[in-house]
Amino acid sequence: MNWPKYIWDFWNDLGPLANIIQIVASGLGGAVFIYRILTRRIRSQTAIQENLEEALSLGKREILDLQRELTDAKQYDPHIWLEIAAKERKERNEEKAVAALQLAFKQNG
Repeated sequence: MNWPKYIWDFWNDLGPLANIIQIVASGLGGAVFIYRILTRRIRSQTAIQENLEEALSLGKREILDLQRELTDAKQYDPHIWLEIAAKERKERNEEKAVAALQLAFKQNG
């Protein structure tokens, strides 16, 4: 059994068809290699994008929480109380201005 000789003789008998098979096989091998590299890169980029989107949504939630904390903290700011009272006084609502200040002092000690 001389398999290599039989294969070699068969290959030589194919002639120009052997060249076409070699070209196609080489092209397919290169195409598969490039496809695998690109697929791997796309998966990597997709994972990176998902991580960035998750970090962005986390940052947005944190900003919303901080904005809520800021609006909650403004009720304890004496400057805000004085602004409300000054606005009421400008509109000639002295009773509302005094009531706003009294309420602020009662609520915040």
